[in-house]
Amino acid sequence: MTSSKKDALQSAIAACGGQREKLRSFAAEIVASLSELPSSGDSDPLDIFVAELVLSAADQRRKEERKQHQMECISAAKERGVRFGPRPAPLPDDFDECHQAWRDGRLSLREAAESCGMGKTSFRRAVLRKEETSTSIPQ
Repeated sequence: MTSSKKDALQSAIAACGGQREKLRSFAAEIVASLSELPSSGDSDPLDIFVAELVLSAADQRRKEERKQHQMECISAAKERGVRFGPRPAPLPDDFDECHQAWRDGRLSLREAAESCGMGKTSFRRAVLRKEETSTSIPQ
C-alpha cells in the first residue's frame, strides 16, 4: 500500500472517532463467529467474508456514485428546461367559463370540476397552471 493510501486510510479511521471502537468490537465478533465455522477444503470462511465485504463496499460505492451522477444530470437537464413526466392533457373547451364561475363563487370546486368533466384535483391543478402562466391573476 502506498504512503498516500495509508495516509488516506488513517485519516478516514481518525474521522470515524468513536465508531472505530464499535467497528473493532463488531470485527472481533465476526472473526469469533467465523472461526467456529468449519473450513471447507481450500476456502477459509474468513477469506470468503473479507472478499464479500470488499465486493459489497465496492458495490455500495458504485451505487452512490451512480446516484450522484444521476442527480447532477437531472439538475443540468432542468436548467436546460427539460420537462419530466407526462404532458398535461389539454383543457376542456369550457374550462375558462368554469374557472371564472368558480373564482366568482357561482360554482363550488366540485361543481366546476364536474361541469368540465374533470376530477377536483385535476381541476385545481389546471387552475394553478393557468394562473402561473397568466400575467393577471384573478382574485
